[in-house]
Amino acid sequence: MGLGNALWGDTGSAFVLQIAPSQDAIQPGTATWRTGAPVFFILTMKNNSPHVLHFALTNPAFDYRAKIFDSHGNPVPGTENFRKLRESLKSGVFSTRDKPVVLKPDETCRDAIELSYLYQLANPGVVKSNIVTITVVE
Repeated sequence: MGLGNALWGDTGSAFVLQIAPSQDAIQPGTATWRTGAPVFFILTMKNNSPHVLHFALTNPAFDYRAKIFDSHGNPVPGTENFRKLRESLKSGVFSTRDKPVVLKPDETCRDAIELSYLYQLANPGVVKSNIVTITVVE
């Protein structure tokens, strides 16, 4: 159960971000994962403007912001991995992929993020947001 794809922004906007659940970070999938399985999302960005856009993809933990809540509306804590990433960012010593992106008008690019690497998603239940609803099952 859940939302298959979510579109943030009007399709007529200069930049559109589409978010899709995925079980493998390669192909869109369903918004349901088994407890302990990696939880991926595919992000597809589209340049609808008449201009060439230049940006860099560095680290999904920092390129995208997520607020995760459990089925009771309580914030889901970050993982030890996420804590270490935040500490490394503060110290100025952190790893990035430094992937430059050039999006010409009407071009798209894809990226993926593993939310289970960053947030503790081990408890079964439905997690809702205004963008995507996911379900974690036993």
